Amino acid sequence: DVENCRDWDIGMPMDKTLLADKANEDYWKQYGQTPKLIATFKAGKDLWGNRFGSVTAVRFSGPGVTEASVRDQLRAKLSAERLGLHFLPVRQQALRAVAQATDFGGLFVGMSFFLIIAALVLLGLIYVFGLQQRTAELGLLLAVGWRLRRVRVLFMVETLPAALCGAALGALAGAGYARLLLAGLAHWWPGAVAGAEIHFHALPATLAEGATIAFLCAFFTLLIALWRGTSSTPREMMTADASTSVAIARGGSWWGLLLSLLALLCAVATGVWAWVAQPDNPAESFFSVGALLLMAELGAYGWVLGRLSRRRGTHHPRLWKIALMNLARRRGRSMSVAAVTACGCFLVFAVSAMQENMALHADRRDSGTGGFGVFAQTTIPVLDTPAKLRERFGVDTLPLKVRDGDDAGCLNLNHAQQPRLFGVDEKKLAKLGAFAQDSEAAALWGLLDQPLPDGIVPALVGDSNTAQWGLQKRTGEHGDLLSYRDESGREVKVKLVGQLPKRLSLFQGSLLVSEEIFTSLYPSESGFRAFLVDVPTAEATATAARLNKDLAKYGMEATTAVDRLRQFYAVESAYLAMFLVLGGLGLVLGTGGTGIVVLRNLFERRAEIGLFHALGYTPSTVTRLLLLEHGALVLAGTILGTAASAASVLPLILLSSTVVSLPLQATLLAAILCANLACLAVTVLVGMPRNPVAGLREE
Repeated sequence: DVENCRDWDIGMPMDKTLLADKANEDYWKQYGQTPKLIATFKAGKDLWGNRFGSVTAVRFSGPGVTEASVRDQLRAKLSAERLGLHFLPVRQQALRAVAQATDFGGLFVGMSFFLIIAALVLLGLIYVFGLQQRTAELGLLLAVGWRLRRVRVLFMVETLPAALCGAALGALAGAGYARLLLAGLAHWWPGAVAGAEIHFHALPATLAEGATIAFLCAFFTLLIALWRGTSSTPREMMTADASTSVAIARGGSWWGLLLSLLALLCAVATGVWAWVAQPDNPAESFFSVGALLLMAELGAYGWVLGRLSRRRGTHHPRLWKIALMNLARRRGRSMSVAAVTACGCFLVFAVSAMQENMALHADRRDSGTGGFGVFAQTTIPVLDTPAKLRERFGVDTLPLKVRDGDDAGCLNLNHAQQPRLFGVDEKKLAKLGAFAQDSEAAALWGLLDQPLPDGIVPALVGDSNTAQWGLQKRTGEHGDLLSYRDESGREVKVKLVGQLPKRLSLFQGSLLVSEEIFTSLYPSESGFRAFLVDVPTAEATATAARLNKDLAKYGMEATTAVDRLRQFYAVESAYLAMFLVLGGLGLVLGTGGTGIVVLRNLFERRAEIGLFHALGYTPSTVTRLLLLEHGALVLAGTILGTAASAASVLPLILLSSTVVSLPLQATLLAAILCANLACLAVTVLVGMPRNPVAGLREE
């Protein structure tokens, strides 16, 4: 009780000057604390209720009601969760997030796939060369009565110790290779792991597993090579060049052509489907098209070599005709070198051409920016209406409510449990046609208004990458459910009813819900903490700088929409760079394979080279013949790989924001050809016999 209403302590700041009212003082002196207005509960609720509630005090009355009884009943019926106090199993959530984190082991195996294939092809080539040196021995064993199975077992047993030692050494070398990749992630490609610190950790079981897999790959590669190398008759093995005999006998097989046509049909079907359906990530589809086309090209190349091998001679023996016939004589070698070179070229050109330009089409509403030039966030909520926000920002602005959560985007290596929520004005976005085609925008944003049973909240995933990789959840009519807690502690189910039809968008790693539903779930999230600023891309940088300066007291962090997309794309760009490096290593192995084949051919054909000299061919002519013959191998592999990569990249240029630098591609092509041809020339010059006639005498 106080004598003056100005002395009344109501528990909150009060402007006492407003109480200097004579009528108010007279009422206080006469009636004291008696209310001036008595209204029904419903009227008071309608007049002064808000999203935080409508009751500030509760009166308990009735017989036997005491303070102790009320306290006991409240303790029995109220829970911590109903009061908004929620306990989280932090350790369990962290363990679940780490258990479902990005698997870099599988990622690096995928990146090194072509490198592994190239190594196995080289292994098969070297083993076949060893078998060919022992062809007479193989034929003799079969001629004296040994069964073919026993001979094969004998030769496989001979190779097992070397394969085991190689697998063990390879496991140790693989550990060093992993260290180099991690060093590359830390120093050259930090964007691939969002700047996270990664340490090398190897277990003996992991090394044993890797050695076992390497041994099995080598074992089956050697087994296939041995199987093919012992498929000739004993007479052919003892009296002739087995590789030539097999090539002639099997030349022009229609099976290779049929498989090539099948791969071509699959490539065309996949390309047509990707062109018509236009999936969110067309790169995967058209990369598959290129890989299938490469298989078709290699099959057709093998068939052509087989047809050439059946030709017994030529009426006009020009150098290029002799070179083609020599290539067909040893079709397996020619196919191996061309395949390794083609795979390396395909990977290098396809990856180097898949870099996307985030600024391309950024002003369009159906792009990943939604047509907005700036994305802004504040630390402190801005308590203004959308109309006042436009006056404060000086440009058209679409405000967003934010509920912090896990980042489900590519910048988070762990698995997100509860992604960040954005409360959006879906009607305004639908009217603008943002993040979708004009014909699809109304239906897309209308998904957030659909009523769902049992209080389930509809939500859109920020982009397709978030749905596929970050959340690994289904979206759509049968979309998965995520569990959230509202402010009262009540569990709320959020259904993923769809996703923004973009591979990358400004909302990557987040979920979008209706602003109205968001406010009902989190009423204390007052104001707005994120903003889509509608300015042209040309003015975005200046607008972002001005907002950061003018609204610094709110903790404003404004960035251009294109820069935000580039931050998300940095991860993919880093992976593409790593693919490019590994593709380059594949090309190095391809070059090494070419050198091995050249040296082996020169060794086997010493008598042939001597015969050329005896027939009057000059040394320079013989050298040109060998360079032409083996240069055709390199050129064929380069052309096949380049053509397949072009088929996979050209549709991407037309359908997406992929930009190809033609000068860069031309420079890469010239560098690859020059490097291969230079190595080839050095190998031929070094491997040419010094005394060709001596080889002819040994024939």
